[in-house]
Amino acid sequence: MIAFTNKIITSIFILLLSSSLVAQNPIPEVFSNIHYDKACKLYHQFEGERYYADDYITKLTLSNLQGSPKATKSGIVFNFRDATLDGILYFGLIDYSDSKHPSPVWFKKTAQIYSGKATIK
Repeated sequence: MIAFTNKIITSIFILLLSSSLVAQNPIPEVFSNIHYDKACKLYHQFEGERYYADDYITKLTLSNLQGSPKATKSGIVFNFRDATLDGILYFGLIDYSDSKHPSPVWFKKTAQIYSGKATIK
């Protein structure tokens, strides 16, 4: 009986998972003239023309934000190789004595990022 119940639960799980992977995100009715085509690409219909959504490409990827850190006598220098990047670098150390599952403290200290470069001491 237990094996039969496990098979039913497994079958239902697979059915639900496969249906959610195939489904498109529904478009709320308040967004008029926005549709999916047969290839599942999103578009806006206006005066008989289709205007397709652009694929969003972000510069905020893991490889772009690693900053290739280099040690110096006074600290660590990060070079994000993007002169247009300005912002704040948050950093912290791991307190191994304060937690059962140690994790970094990201909000304790900051360094300014100017023209894609930052230095922490």
